[in-house]
Amino acid sequence: MNWRAGEAAAKSACRQTTNFCRYLSSYQMPIADAGSVRYAGCMSWIFDQAPNVACIADRSIMDGRPVLTVAHYEDDHSWAFLDGSLFDPADALVVAMSEVVDRHPDLAEVADLPSGWSATRIAKGQPWLRLKDE
Repeated sequence: MNWRAGEAAAKSACRQTTNFCRYLSSYQMPIADAGSVRYAGCMSWIFDQAPNVACIADRSIMDGRPVLTVAHYEDDHSWAFLDGSLFDPADALVVAMSEVVDRHPDLAEVADLPSGWSATRIAKGQPWLRLKDE
């Protein structure tokens, strides 16, 4: 697959996943002041939601698969972390943000993702493609 075809496929998958996860995360979550939240007693937490705030996660990423799609919703500032494959609602988990970040510390690369944006990549270690949600 050439780079352009891969980019188009990633954009399409990201949009489809974002639409479905928006449906799953239709409840309100409190917004944390990222600068004041402490994580693990010493490390500063860099996401806009507190470590104990709920997010949507694919079961597979909690079992070790890499996170390839991230959505940060504009309406409630919630997050979704997915493996980039076709999303199955039966595999959706509601977990604390810290549970995902503990398993995937490379998510620090997208902690600054603005609300209303999504990010996707083709494999772990590859650059993130950031897209403003429509």
